[in-house]
Amino acid sequence: GTDPGLPSFLRIGAHLAAQGLCPPAVLAQSGGLLLLEDLGGDTFATWLDLHPDQALHLYAVAVDVLIRLHACPPPDGLLPLVPTRAAGMI
Repeated sequence: GTDPGLPSFLRIGAHLAAQGLCPPAVLAQSGGLLLLEDLGGDTFATWLDLHPDQALHLYAVAVDVLIRLHACPPPDGLLPLVPTRAAGMI
């Protein structure tokens, strides 16, 4: 069957894109499966291990994204993350 989280995943991605952020692109969708854009294998930690001189820039960009995300309205239907809901996710 179709993953019940799939519509929510797509809705959040569309919301982030509408806010000018860059979620992974959905390249194809079929039968409850998605083919997503490959964002590469680098993480902050691995990138900074190889390029320590870029730490200030990388963290500045990350903070800019967090500021932008914080300023965005939440998407319709997003449930607040209260302690009991968070505990149920573990």
